[in-house]
Amino acid sequence: MIYVISSVHPISDSRIYYRQVLSLAKQYSVKFYAQEVKDWRPEKIHCVALPAGRKLRIRLGNCWRLLRESLAKEARVIHFHDPELIPIGLIAKLWGKKVVYDVHENYAKTIRHKRSIPRFLRGAVCALFKMLENLSCRCFDLVLVVTDELSQSLPGNVHTIKNYPLISFTPPLRQPSRGQLKLVYVGLISQARGVLSMIEAVKKVQIPVSFDIIGHYNSMEFQHLVSAEIQQTDNIKHIQSIPYSSFFDYLVQYDVGMMCLLPSPNHLTSMPNKLFEYMAMGMAIIASDFPYWREILAKHACGLLVDPLDTDTIAEAIERLESNRDEIAAMGRRGQEAYQTLYNWESQEKKLLALYNAMLGEKNA
Repeated sequence: MIYVISSVHPISDSRIYYRQVLSLAKQYSVKFYAQEVKDWRPEKIHCVALPAGRKLRIRLGNCWRLLRESLAKEARVIHFHDPELIPIGLIAKLWGKKVVYDVHENYAKTIRHKRSIPRFLRGAVCALFKMLENLSCRCFDLVLVVTDELSQSLPGNVHTIKNYPLISFTPPLRQPSRGQLKLVYVGLISQARGVLSMIEAVKKVQIPVSFDIIGHYNSMEFQHLVSAEIQQTDNIKHIQSIPYSSFFDYLVQYDVGMMCLLPSPNHLTSMPNKLFEYMAMGMAIIASDFPYWREILAKHACGLLVDPLDTDTIAEAIERLESNRDEIAAMGRRGQEAYQTLYNWESQEKKLLALYNAMLGEKNA
């Protein structure tokens, strides 16, 4: 049996549960551990909900629980998703388990900019973590990463499984919208994701548009800040969350997907899932002008690139699209075609299952 474990991700995580776990379950028996989500129910998978929260005592408690569970006799493969679980992966290897380390971002770069670590310690902590990660990757049976840039930074049996979307239906081709332009941002609501910049840009737009922000806040402090900004407008609103089962049906109503993340080491080299979800839904996109994002949006002519620190350029991009509805529809069609031919999860599922089959030497575990 494959144990997929996370001490910090929600049990409804789109990459872990809806992509990897459900894909692996097509050929293997899978048990999934992650933080509980209220009123969420799994689909035919044995899921174990851990206490939710980011407090240290909760995370340590979850790690201890996962260590004990990972040493169970039935656990043949331990597939873990958090760097804090590296010690569990190493112990599992000593117990004769197959171990898969799933890397979502460049954690060493994150440490260098982590405010919770004193500035004078960040370099040393980063170096120590990188040494531990490199040594561990050489021990693990498989290391999965989300971008090619990450695959070049880690040793061992490293393979890229990209975070392409899985959509259970093909959205209809969009026709030019003639009503009020509807903008949407989906994701974590934080300063680093450029939420305040997008709000400020929408305020500057001289024509009627609406802007919905869908997601959870990263902190109560930021929630109060954003709520105060939203209350000053009548065309911006926050939507707490949309169930994954109806998420894509809900997104059909929007014309433009916003992705104006602020520049940071991980953002500059990331390949965010939402970019491909917007493409799959046939939306035009307004996105930060980062190298990887530029490569995709320019190649497929499916959106506009902006400086996320310049709210005037974001506002200008919104006004440009509002004044050219035919171009919005054309961008959406080009993006959707690119998703259907290049950027869909089905291609990554085949690769994931092939890697597991090669690792285990059989088709069932």
